[in-house]
Amino acid sequence: MKKQLKGVLRLFKIKRLRTRLMIIVSLMVIIPNIFVALFSVNSAKTELQDKMEETTKSSVTLLDNLVDSMIQMQVSNVKMLAGQITSEDISVNSIKVRKLINDYKSQHPEVE
Repeated sequence: MKKQLKGVLRLFKIKRLRTRLMIIVSLMVIIPNIFVALFSVNSAKTELQDKMEETTKSSVTLLDNLVDSMIQMQVSNVKMLAGQITSEDISVNSIKVRKLINDYKSQHPEVE
Protein backbone atom coordinates (compact mmCIF):
# COMPACT_ATOMS: atom_id res chain seq x y z
CA MET A 1 0.00 0.00 0.00
CA LYS A 2 2.81 2.38 0.87
CA LYS A 3 4.57 1.56 -2.42
CA GLN A 4 1.48 2.49 -4.40
CA LEU A 5 1.11 5.73 -2.48
CA LYS A 6 4.77 6.55 -3.11
CA GLY A 7 4.26 5.85 -6.83
CA VAL A 8 1.37 8.29 -6.98
CA LEU A 9 3.30 10.91 -5.04
CA ARG A 10 6.29 10.41 -7.34
CA LEU A 11 4.01 11.25 -10.28
CA PHE A 12 3.31 14.67 -8.78
CA LYS A 13 7.01 15.27 -8.04
CA ILE A 14 8.05 15.15 -11.68
CA LYS A 15 10.82 17.67 -12.12
CA ARG A 16 11.01 17.96 -15.91
CA LEU A 17 8.61 20.45 -17.44
CA ARG A 18 8.33 18.45 -20.66
CA THR A 19 7.10 15.36 -18.79
CA ARG A 20 4.64 17.38 -16.74
CA LEU A 21 3.22 19.03 -19.84
CA MET A 22 2.87 15.68 -21.61
CA ILE A 23 0.95 14.24 -18.64
CA ILE A 24 -1.29 17.30 -18.35
CA VAL A 25 -2.06 17.38 -22.07
CA SER A 26 -2.71 13.64 -22.08
CA LEU A 27 -5.14 13.99 -19.18
CA MET A 28 -6.82 16.95 -20.87
CA VAL A 29 -7.41 14.82 -23.95
CA ILE A 30 -8.32 11.53 -22.28
CA ILE A 31 -10.75 12.72 -19.58
CA PRO A 32 -13.14 14.63 -21.92
CA ASN A 33 -13.04 11.73 -24.38
CA ILE A 34 -14.09 9.35 -21.63
CA PHE A 35 -17.04 11.59 -20.75
CA VAL A 36 -18.05 11.93 -24.40
CA ALA A 37 -17.84 8.16 -24.85
CA LEU A 38 -19.98 7.51 -21.76
CA PHE A 39 -22.55 10.07 -22.89
CA SER A 40 -22.64 8.59 -26.40
CA VAL A 41 -23.14 5.07 -25.12
CA ASN A 42 -25.92 6.21 -22.82
CA SER A 43 -27.63 8.16 -25.63
CA ALA A 44 -27.36 5.23 -28.03
CA LYS A 45 -28.76 2.87 -25.41
CA THR A 46 -31.75 5.14 -24.77
CA GLU A 47 -32.37 5.65 -28.49
CA LEU A 48 -32.17 1.93 -29.17
CA GLN A 49 -34.60 1.14 -26.36
CA ASP A 50 -37.04 3.74 -27.69
CA LYS A 51 -36.83 2.31 -31.23
CA MET A 52 -37.31 -1.24 -29.97
CA GLU A 53 -40.31 -0.16 -27.91
CA GLU A 54 -41.81 1.65 -30.89
CA THR A 55 -41.26 -1.36 -33.15
CA THR A 56 -42.79 -3.70 -30.60
CA LYS A 57 -45.86 -1.49 -30.21
CA SER A 58 -46.23 -1.30 -33.97
CA SER A 59 -45.98 -5.08 -34.32
CA VAL A 60 -48.52 -5.65 -31.56
CA THR A 61 -50.93 -3.16 -33.13
CA LEU A 62 -50.55 -4.79 -36.54
CA LEU A 63 -51.10 -8.24 -35.06
CA ASP A 64 -54.14 -7.00 -33.13
CA ASN A 65 -55.67 -5.60 -36.32
CA LEU A 66 -54.95 -8.83 -38.19
CA VAL A 67 -56.56 -10.98 -35.48
CA ASP A 68 -59.57 -8.64 -35.33
CA SER A 69 -60.09 -8.81 -39.09
CA MET A 70 -59.77 -12.61 -39.12
CA ILE A 71 -62.31 -12.92 -36.32
CA GLN A 72 -64.63 -10.48 -38.07
CA MET A 73 -64.43 -12.54 -41.28
CA GLN A 74 -65.29 -15.71 -39.39
CA VAL A 75 -68.18 -14.01 -37.61
CA SER A 76 -69.51 -12.83 -40.99
CA ASN A 77 -69.21 -16.34 -42.41
CA VAL A 78 -71.06 -17.86 -39.46
CA LYS A 79 -73.78 -15.19 -39.65
CA MET A 80 -74.25 -15.91 -43.33
CA LEU A 81 -74.44 -19.64 -42.61
CA ALA A 82 -76.87 -19.02 -39.74
CA GLY A 83 -79.05 -16.92 -42.04
CA GLN A 84 -79.38 -19.85 -44.44
CA ILE A 85 -80.32 -22.40 -41.79
CA THR A 86 -83.50 -22.42 -39.74
CA SER A 87 -84.15 -24.27 -36.49
CA GLU A 88 -86.70 -26.41 -38.32
CA ASP A 89 -84.01 -27.52 -40.81
CA ILE A 90 -81.81 -28.63 -37.93
CA SER A 91 -84.58 -30.47 -36.08
CA VAL A 92 -85.47 -32.54 -39.15
CA ASN A 93 -81.78 -33.08 -39.99
CA SER A 94 -82.22 -31.66 -43.47
CA ILE A 95 -79.90 -32.71 -46.31
CA LYS A 96 -79.66 -29.04 -47.32
CA VAL A 97 -78.28 -28.16 -43.88
CA ARG A 98 -75.82 -31.04 -43.90
CA LYS A 99 -74.60 -29.95 -47.37
CA LEU A 100 -74.19 -26.32 -46.24
CA ILE A 101 -72.22 -27.37 -43.14
CA ASN A 102 -70.04 -29.80 -45.12
CA ASP A 103 -69.34 -27.12 -47.74
CA TYR A 104 -68.43 -24.66 -45.00
CA LYS A 105 -66.10 -27.20 -43.38
CA SER A 106 -64.40 -27.96 -46.69
CA GLN A 107 -63.79 -24.25 -47.36
CA HIS A 108 -62.62 -23.63 -43.79
CA PRO A 109 -60.27 -26.40 -42.64
CA GLU A 110 -59.77 -24.72 -39.26
CA VAL A 111 -63.39 -25.64 -38.38
CA GLU A 112 -64.04 -29.13 -37.10
